[in-house]
Formats: sequence, structure tokens, C-alpha cells
Amino acid sequence: MSKNVLYYPTIEFSTRDYEWLWRASLLWDKVYRIVPEGYILNEPKNIREICSTGEIGIPLSPKKYSEKASQEFIDKLDNRGWQAAALEFDTSDIEKSEIYTRLHKEKVDVSLRNLMLLADETFEDDDWLYVSKEMSNHYMIYLATEMAKSNDLSLNTHNPDVWTASTFFLHDGKVQEGLFLGEDYEEESKAALAPVLINNIFPDNILDLSPSAIIEFREKRKDERRQFNDKFDKFCYRLSKAEDPQILTQIWNDEKKEVEYALAEYKKSMDILKAVKWAGYLSSAITIATDALGYTSLDSSNVLKGITSAGIGLGLVTGFLEKKITPVSSPYSYLCEARSLIPSKFEDYNYSLYRKVEEFIND
Repeated sequence: MSKNVLYYPTIEFSTRDYEWLWRASLLWDKVYRIVPEGYILNEPKNIREICSTGEIGIPLSPKKYSEKASQEFIDKLDNRGWQAAALEFDTSDIEKSEIYTRLHKEKVDVSLRNLMLLADETFEDDDWLYVSKEMSNHYMIYLATEMAKSNDLSLNTHNPDVWTASTFFLHDGKVQEGLFLGEDYEEESKAALAPVLINNIFPDNILDLSPSAIIEFREKRKDERRQFNDKFDKFCYRLSKAEDPQILTQIWNDEKKEVEYALAEYKKSMDILKAVKWAGYLSSAITIATDALGYTSLDSSNVLKGITSAGIGLGLVTGFLEKKITPVSSPYSYLCEARSLIPSKFEDYNYSLYRKVEEFIND
């Protein structure tokens, strides 16, 4: 089964995106990005080379999605359908030099464009709008989320703040600021957001790999790469479907062994890249019914399972008001980062994601 992702929220890959792009190229079949029609990409030679096969950095035009996404974004803002402080767009306490960012007009339907132009000192120039950074960034994340859902693509980013916003939009604002279990709470959590983590998955010298070496690996080790993705997706899907604590525990204990085996084979296949040391992690966000948690499994860190010897971890971040949020066959939202996590730091990672969600909703 192929695995395709949509990178967001930027058009071009800059120097700070190299490491993410190299990691993504080792994992996914196809990597899409949002590029307006007629936009001329201006990227370094090594980026152009790794994108030359037509499988990495594939342009996906936002034109056919912008009208619907713009109108839904306006409606939700007007009707306060999303209760999150991050979507208030109050720039009164920000220096003027930090307020504005460029947003390509093709990414925005005329109705939302007009709304943006009503804001103080927002202006347009040729193909670009200069708008509030907060509004632009969050609209782009919402647009990416809608484009991913429409095309059965998984969202992928290396920015935890961006991941937080897309997770909020993916679940249509049903995200709570914490995990509330039991009938004692007025807004009891029906489901929990859980990051499933794979640690030490990428070569630690990944930036030393040439585009040609990565392209060769993609072609010669396609089976190992797809086997790992298939096993990981199945594992996440089964965890998200469990309704009973006993079943959840059984899946964790038994099916993680299949992921561990596929991961080992995937890493072995990187002999073609002369990889011997490992770093970085991949985290997939899934939802788990709180009935399946057994309530007694939780501790103060909200970590269900620490990192195993193979580098697999499962935690809890926050709650949802609805029980079944994303009935999909594979996870939509991924977070890739360069750093690795030792077991004692998994709690810190889990807590940092919780803080990102809490700040998005409350601050």
C-alpha cells in the first residue's frame, strides 16, 4: 500500500527544511506540497535534484479548494464554532514589523480575501496579500488540512506549533484543554489524543546523504519502506479502534512486535546508505476511546506506555468531546523531528504536546 503525505505550511523548501525533506524522502512514497499555479519555485540545486523524480515535492494547486476552505474558515470564525484563543487574531500588542506576512492570492477565495483586506492596514500587491501573520498561518494550516482530507493524504510537518493547529482543525475544534475522565466532569472526555512514537528511526548523518543516494535507496528498498509504513499504520489503526482495556493492552503487547520487526528490516535496508547510527523520531496522532483506557492506567505524566527497547512509545495528550473523531484507515497527522528521545524524556515530550494544545485553546 502506498503512503502519501502533504507537507505544510510553506511553498518552498528552505535550508531549515532540508533535514525534514531528507527524512520524508526515506519514508514516504510521495510527498506533496501546496503550490499556486504559475508560481516559479526558487530552490537550491540539491532540492531540485531530490524532487526531480516527480515523487518528492509534488505541486498541488490550491485553486479548486480555496473557495470552500475560505468560506468554511470565515463561517467558523464568525459563528465562533472554534473556541480557541489562538484564532482571535488580536495583533494590538505586536510590533508592526512582525504583524504581516505574504499570502498568495490563489490560496484564498475572494470572500476571505475581502475579509482580510478589511483588517487595519492589510494591503495587496500583484499576486500577494500582506495580512496578519496569525490569520495567514492558521488559514494556511486549515487549507492544508482540508486538502489532505479531500485526497486521503497524511499531513506531515516538523513544527510542533503547526502540528497543534492542524490537529485542532482536523478534529473541527472538538479538542479539549485537558483529559477529563469519569462522570465527575462537566465536559467528560469521550476520546483521548494519543501520540504513537517511533524513536531512533533515521540515520544520524542524514544531512551527509546526497540526493542521488536517497533516490537510489527509494528505488532499491521500496519493499522494506512500504512494509514498515503498512505495519505502523495497522498498529495505529487497531489501537484507535479498541474499546476495551484488555484489547488495547493485547494490541500493544502483540502487534507492536510486528512493528518492531518491520522497523528492524527497514533500518537494515539502509545499508545501502551506510547507516549505522540512528536519531530522530516519527510521531503519529491517533484517537483512543477513553473506555479503552481503563482509567487506572493513567499517571501524572499521561504516559500510557514508555519507550520500548525498540523505540516505540504511546502517550496521552488531551481529550475530545466526541468518542469517534477520525474513522480513517490510516493516521492523518504526523510530526517528524530531528532529535531523539531517551525513555526518561518521553514524559517531557508528551507534556510539551499537551502544553501546545492548552496554549492554543487558552492563551
